Amino acid sequence: MIFIIVFGAVAEADTSVAQVTSNSYEDSFPQIKDDYLIWQGFNDGQWDVFLWDGSETQAMSDRSDPVLYLTDVYGVTLLPTTVHDEEEVDAWALMLAGKLSKPGNVSPFITVGAGIMPTNGDAKPSATVPSLGFSRSLSASDSDTKACGKFGVGIAYFPTKNVSLGLEGSYVFGLGDFAFDLGFLGDREMDILYFIFTLGAAYHF
Repeated sequence: MIFIIVFGAVAEADTSVAQVTSNSYEDSFPQIKDDYLIWQGFNDGQWDVFLWDGSETQAMSDRSDPVLYLTDVYGVTLLPTTVHDEEEVDAWALMLAGKLSKPGNVSPFITVGAGIMPTNGDAKPSATVPSLGFSRSLSASDSDTKACGKFGVGIAYFPTKNVSLGLEGSYVFGLGDFAFDLGFLGDREMDILYFIFTLGAAYHF
């Protein structure tokens, strides 16, 4: 017969038990993230995502952006999660330009101009959780206007005294960073510049 005597102390941590759900549908796949509990439930013929923050339960179907909301507000990521962010910027320029050319039937020239460039930025992110069947798309937009400049070179051909055919390549650039506030996606700052090639005809009075 063997007797084992153990001397020591037992430390107990404070714990509490709370009933989080009380419903008739299936709740499954709980995940714990920091102080939050997230799980999925099959309710009214479809899967939903629920979050318990320690005091109340929120159904993510009550929001248009459940996946992004969980990530942005609570720092909770449901895996596997696919996020696709599509951003688009539209810009146009209104400017005055001067031209310096060499006289003749074939006339090379340069152009220099300045003006304003209104822009509009659009973002269309989408997020999906394939295992839960979630797919949500959002949109956000903002606009900004900055001064802009232009530098171009080209050549003109005069088949007659009053008619010319011309080809010009121009570099158009914004003066400064364009800033867009895209809400939940944060701020975006970018340089906007582009090249444009113009082939045309002109009548000279």
